[in-house]
Amino acid sequence: MFGLDLNTPAEAPWYADAWQRRTLRPRSNILHPVQWLPTSNLLMLRTWFDRVGGFDETLRTGEDKDFTMRLGEAGARLMAVNESIALHWGYEGSWREWMGKEMWRQGSHLQLLRTHGVSFRLLRFPMLSIIVWLLDFLAISALLNGSPHHAALMVLMTSLPGLALSLRQSLKHRDILLTLQLWGLHWMRLHLAGAAFIFSLCHWNARRPARG
Repeated sequence: MFGLDLNTPAEAPWYADAWQRRTLRPRSNILHPVQWLPTSNLLMLRTWFDRVGGFDETLRTGEDKDFTMRLGEAGARLMAVNESIALHWGYEGSWREWMGKEMWRQGSHLQLLRTHGVSFRLLRFPMLSIIVWLLDFLAISALLNGSPHHAALMVLMTSLPGLALSLRQSLKHRDILLTLQLWGLHWMRLHLAGAAFIFSLCHWNARRPARG
């Protein structure tokens, strides 16, 4: 099963461009084995689609991840192709849309856990986002208790997971500006993911964005 790497058109805002570039892989290797593929463009035999029963239409979001993970569990080889790059015209045109989409996307973790079982691969990001929220709470508590140095330390610690994710995804591009951009975006995303995970636990449904 194949899927093309994606990039944004030139007119996309910087946050949409940086967010899409994080998924691009080095052009030196044409094929990359992956754990799941987005469904912007896919190529597979019809028999594979039928074997796993297609998409799960009960999922509010994350149906592409669920579908391709089930294919992998059924024995299909999932390969990302970057010999040609597809343009993603559904990019986020505003900050509100970017945050709304991320809030929406992060709402699928509990459903994926129910479908595929508990695994570190599925738990690591929502748990990381909860840790960031706990550090925020500790920072606010320290500030209210008159300990600004402890509060500053907690705030610094909340930025480290975003920095680690940014470095992991941007080092291959060797672009310091991209690293800084992704650092800020990941910091925001972790906070949005924590909120989405809590909403899911409370059975609250985040509003699905109009585009995407």
